[in-house]
Amino acid sequence: MSTLASSPSLPPPLGGGGAQTPSPPVARVGEGSVAPRRSPPQANAEAPPEDFAAGDEDHFNPEVVPMLRTIGRGAHGSRGLSVEQARTLMGWLLRRELSDAQMGGVLLALRMKGESAEELEGFTRAVRASLPAITPGRPVVVLPSVNGARRLPNQVPLLALLLRQRGIPVLVLGTEQSDGRLHTARIWAALGLHLAGSSMQAQALLDAGEAVYLDLGRISPQLAALLQWRSVLGVRNAGHSVVKLLAPVAGPSLLLASYTHPEYAVLMRDVLQRLGQPALLMRGCEGEAVAHPSRAGELLHIDAAGGLHTELATEATQAEVALPPCGTDLAATLGWIADVRAGRKPVPTPLARQADSIAAALRAAQAGGSGGESGDGPEARPAPILGISSTLAGAGESQPTAARTEAGHAGFFAAESLLHA
Repeated sequence: MSTLASSPSLPPPLGGGGAQTPSPPVARVGEGSVAPRRSPPQANAEAPPEDFAAGDEDHFNPEVVPMLRTIGRGAHGSRGLSVEQARTLMGWLLRRELSDAQMGGVLLALRMKGESAEELEGFTRAVRASLPAITPGRPVVVLPSVNGARRLPNQVPLLALLLRQRGIPVLVLGTEQSDGRLHTARIWAALGLHLAGSSMQAQALLDAGEAVYLDLGRISPQLAALLQWRSVLGVRNAGHSVVKLLAPVAGPSLLLASYTHPEYAVLMRDVLQRLGQPALLMRGCEGEAVAHPSRAGELLHIDAAGGLHTELATEATQAEVALPPCGTDLAATLGWIADVRAGRKPVPTPLARQADSIAAALRAAQAGGSGGESGDGPEARPAPILGISSTLAGAGESQPTAARTEAGHAGFFAAESLLHA
């Protein structure tokens, strides 16, 4: 049985003492200032009826109408946008250079059609170009977290602590949402872990080898506001898909990416290859990029050159210990994490295996450099699908991985640190 000891105390995060308060919620849709359009509508462009556009005509963008015709013709008539069209469209969405009706129309049309690899690449490049650079001096694991937990406990903070114990800096990107789920920000703050108030503060903490939570609202209020459209439309939108692909780090990094539905595995693999982003792609738990405690899963390692390396699914087993019965119970989740840290309960074996895989993949990312740092990443390349299929049936475990697991949790935290700095 392992003990997850707290790391030596560091000076409190820059600009304050102790745990910080999560950033205030971003403005609701429709609030705040909106950047004016750079030019008036063309004389020959279509415009909405005067009564329809009342109060919103300044934001009506005639250039998006052809895009809406392309993506909004239903399951059989709609077509995808090019990478450059998608970049342009995401720029309009972030800057709110569309009317409310056009915003809702675009987000719902994309949701109904399903984003293509070209669209997700363009969206992600546009968002990444708008973010401040985070340039830590050591390889970093990036763990997006916008889903939260509903049934099973939220394991994101525990995985981050496991990695920090190994000397691996972790950047968790997320934002609080009012959707009835238990989001990582609340657990993180309750545990007294580092909450960065800016990209520079996050960079300093990562340089110190820490696990740090950075609210998306701190580095991109526009993206955080785009996510809030879920409360208006009732469904997730392209912004949520982009966050899962986002690694705003200029330097060696490893993105932990996840999908919920198996058919998205190939799509996300293709996008990550296009971006040249080193990543571990897996079927997540509760929508987060953490191993399910009692379901077989496999990892697809994507390197900076777009190469694929598959770690086959392990044999599914029952959860070793009783987990909190409700994923939205903050007190129960905190109690479970405390028991694991103190050694009273073991680290779930799938989570330990995932940490092993992350350490190995980050070494590879460090050796090969990071991908996707500029606006022009590698073009899509044909690649075989290794281990990714419409189902994730386990194919057994290789002997080396099984041997590591058999060694037990006691040796997990004694593993050699990834970095010898």
